[in-house]
Amino acid sequence: MKTGKDKISVKQLFFVFTIMVSSPTTRLLPKYAAAKAEQAGWVSPIISTVPFILLILVIDSLLKRYKGQSMSDIISNILGRFLGKLILAVYLLWTLWLTAMYTRYYTERLTSSIYPNISISVFVILTLIPIAYIMHSGFTPIARMSEILLPFIGATLIMLALFLLPKVRVDNLFPVYFNDIVPIFNGSIASTGILSYLFLLFFLGGKVVNLKSLRKFGYIAAYVNISSIMVVNFIVIGVLSSSLARRVSLPVLTAVKQISLMDIVENIEAIIVAIWIFADFTLITTLLVIVLNLIKSMFKLSDTRPLINILAVLIYFLSMGICTRRFELEDFTNSLLMPINITLGYGFPFALYFLSKLKNRSKSKKAINPSP
Repeated sequence: MKTGKDKISVKQLFFVFTIMVSSPTTRLLPKYAAAKAEQAGWVSPIISTVPFILLILVIDSLLKRYKGQSMSDIISNILGRFLGKLILAVYLLWTLWLTAMYTRYYTERLTSSIYPNISISVFVILTLIPIAYIMHSGFTPIARMSEILLPFIGATLIMLALFLLPKVRVDNLFPVYFNDIVPIFNGSIASTGILSYLFLLFFLGGKVVNLKSLRKFGYIAAYVNISSIMVVNFIVIGVLSSSLARRVSLPVLTAVKQISLMDIVENIEAIIVAIWIFADFTLITTLLVIVLNLIKSMFKLSDTRPLINILAVLIYFLSMGICTRRFELEDFTNSLLMPINITLGYGFPFALYFLSKLKNRSKSKKAINPSP
């Protein structure tokens, strides 16, 4: 389907979402699942299927009930002007924090894997300058680029998984008993929280068209993303074991370093680094666009482009001041960010859905029994 100059289709939206998810999938999720569920960690993403599908249904229902309105408008319509703006402010702060956190994760990953002698601040600057530049052209180029490159990224990850499959040890993945159910649920919290970022994408306002196909592409995205997370967890835990996967800083990179094809092809981890660069670039850019749209909705601005450079400077200082060491960032992610993701990514959308139903019921009753 053709879209306007500043519009993207639902299909393109889910391409962007899948690339966004691929960044924390290869950095955070195997380590988290191994720490919480040990050898059963590869099973944990299955639990994330139910809340993610429900989130898709809730978003689809809200957008159909309030046709032509953005998620910001829907929130204000249901909750009222004052409370609606308060909720938008909460989502603005959450998205700002996510942007700063992932910017810092991205630079930490580059310094720890490739350039250990270069200052983190240099990479933060080199990351934000091109992002700010491309944001002046709108979000459409990122969406179209994601549509082109996602199949390549998927094929590359499948190839790497096949290369690593012979190195998987069955005793690292089994046995999985009934008493592993609670650890499996705990291990699914990270993947469930990461998938909740889908709700944020619908703050993009009127940029998304062809919303009739939301459920169709949502189900496809659920299958692709959850299957990908399972495969990554399976390979990493199977190759490294859960005890090693939860201790190393970059378990996927450590696993990929085991690849050697007849002593001819080595150092193939450069492919993973290239995927990380594009995935993080897409993730950070998308979050910044969402921030601008939230600001636009809250303050009724006609154009937010003058704010792009200011926002980039703000993210620089936030990402540099967010922590002093990578371990502090990981502790914050595990202990505080995951509950926030679950609350704002699932809890509030579900509550909003039920409030909208109650509001429609009260309107229907007033229409049937008008006051004299």
